[in-house]
Amino acid sequence: FNHDYFVDCFGKLLDEVEELGWSSSVVFVMDNEKHHKEKPKDTPKGTWKKDDLYQACVKRCSDRPEDDDLEDLKETPR
Repeated sequence: FNHDYFVDCFGKLLDEVEELGWSSSVVFVMDNEKHHKEKPKDTPKGTWKKDDLYQACVKRCSDRPEDDDLEDLKETPR
């Protein structure tokens, strides 16, 4: 049992809960197991270069509002 397996199973469980119409009344309680809190492999890290962090933000923010300007983020000094 690992993080990838957990994410797959939990995703299926969430889909089933949604199909049943229970999404507003279900609470999932999880303990502090490693596979519950692992981050996706493509999660940006603080050691990445600024341009790589910017590209990751652009990739993740593809559904952002039209008036949101990521160029401002790129130009902001650290």
